Parts: sequence; structure tokens; C-alpha cells
Amino acid sequence: MSASIGGRGTATSSPVDDRRREILTRLDQDGRVEVGLLAVDLGVTEETIRRDLRVLELDGRLRRAHGGAVRTDLDPGQDSGVSGALAARALTLVAPGSAVFLGAGSASEALAGGLATTAGTVIVTGSV
Repeated sequence: MSASIGGRGTATSSPVDDRRREILTRLDQDGRVEVGLLAVDLGVTEETIRRDLRVLELDGRLRRAHGGAVRTDLDPGQDSGVSGALAARALTLVAPGSAVFLGAGSASEALAGGLATTAGTVIVTGSV
């Protein structure tokens, strides 16, 4: 919905529209936005930002993630090649017989696959 300013018929967007547009602009630039930072920068509460993110997610404009949101084209189920590159580099740093602690994520999964062929390497994880 648009409003006019000063009776001249000049259409402007609402503060909500402006805020959501700014969220999407930052998301396009950075790939991820954080609720707390957006709230401070845009002068609203974190709950207001969360509500904006929910609406934008329902519109298919982003995907909410812990503490913020990411672009929809940054699907965690798809490996853009970065995880494989990180795993390949990490493999060059692991000597046979080493113990390696792995966290969660696609890079760790790729690294685990490479370590499985490294003789005597012990893989330690935080989960069963």
C-alpha cells in the first residue's frame, strides 16, 4: 500500500516495505543477515526483524537460519564446491596416524570421506 506526501500524489512505500527492502539488499550483498545487527541498524526490535524474516521467507525471498537468514540460493544441501576445496586443503595438513576432531557440516563430511583412506587416522566427533 502506498501513501501520498503533502497532497502532491507522490507515492512512497511504508516503513515496513523500506525495512524489508533493506533486509533483502543486505542479504544480496552478504549472503546472510543477523537478527541482532539488523535490529540495531534499523532501529527496531529483534522481534520485528524476526517477523519481517518470517514474511520474507513465506514469500520465498530468503530462508531463515539460526540467528538470521540466508539467501535461498545458498542451499545447505548443495555443495558449491567450497566444502570440497576446504576438505582437499585440510587433507594436505593431516599426517597419517593423526587424530582429527570433526564438527558438523558439509566441509567436515567431505573431509571425513578423505580421511577414511588415510592410514591410521582417528576421526573424533561430538556425536554418535
